[in-house]
Amino acid sequence: MSYPLDEIGEPPAEKSDNLKTLWTIALWVVILSGLWYLLNALESVLKPFFLAVLLGYVILPVYGKLRKLTGRIPAMILMVVGSLVLLILLGTVFSASILDLKQEMSNLFGVLETKWKNLIHSLAEDSNTAKYLKHFFEEDGDGTLFLKSQINQLASVTASMISSGLIVGLYLTFMLLEAGRFPKRLERAFPGALQDQIAGTIRSINKAMSDYFGGKVLSSAVLAAPIWLVLMFFNVKLATFFALVNFLGNFIPYIGTGVGCGLPIIFALLTLEGSWQPWAVAGCLICIHLVCALFVEPMILGKAVGMSPLLLLLALAFWGTCWGFMGMLLAVPLTAMLLIILRNISATRSLGMLLSDE
Repeated sequence: MSYPLDEIGEPPAEKSDNLKTLWTIALWVVILSGLWYLLNALESVLKPFFLAVLLGYVILPVYGKLRKLTGRIPAMILMVVGSLVLLILLGTVFSASILDLKQEMSNLFGVLETKWKNLIHSLAEDSNTAKYLKHFFEEDGDGTLFLKSQINQLASVTASMISSGLIVGLYLTFMLLEAGRFPKRLERAFPGALQDQIAGTIRSINKAMSDYFGGKVLSSAVLAAPIWLVLMFFNVKLATFFALVNFLGNFIPYIGTGVGCGLPIIFALLTLEGSWQPWAVAGCLICIHLVCALFVEPMILGKAVGMSPLLLLLALAFWGTCWGFMGMLLAVPLTAMLLIILRNISATRSLGMLLSDE
């Protein structure tokens, strides 16, 4: 049976498909809007919770071995206390390094001012670039306002990490307590095929996260250790701080690598004396990053998360806008979890496969 479009419009089947598409789009808009609102409204609760979950993937294998040697309660106490000490130690090192960096600011700004003026005078007087640099120099002094704001922001992030350490430790304690009981609860709550599907999804997430974090911690340590040695050899100040920045920055694709490599190079160029030492530091750090990116990480990680580069950039933009630095740090594992869930639900499997890089 035919339906002339000029008489009665679209056929009923096409109308039904279009209506279903509109409802699907509207539903996703509502879901994403609600998700965005909840992520921002519950930021103070969700950030330490997710951080505790991700740290759990690192410490649970160690906890399992300790549990066999010492028993459940002593192993749990050792792991929670060790995690708290590690978080507080990292925060303390960052805080001390930031204080040292602030003390170096006056000398650094003096050197920066001299180099800035030399750069301006080396350009042609009628050059548009020279005019722009002069305008920026007049508006922002020697650029100190921008640098001070960045250092103050870094200090506030560090203080937030220290204050969140106790909350993360509390979450970890209860997660370790519940780790052994969860499979039985899942069995009672979802009998039958649904239980197998949920358990399979959880196993996929656990394997992907364990592989990712185990490999990423190792590759980050392999990256940070030689950077620390190079900076110490050339007597670059704040070597430990820059090594930790590279360790943490390695968890943030693209952006973290650029910041981790660029900061110590700029600092060395501004503070080291001599004509060749700063360039030697720059060459060594670039070579270390290239070796780790091209050989070490592919060998250790492979395709642990199976995400396309475009999705990585979108995930960094989304989580960074939502939660700042901590969001960028958690962007890859959280997005990888979401991809695994999408691939294990029949209604969203095609979307999960489309976004993955497998």
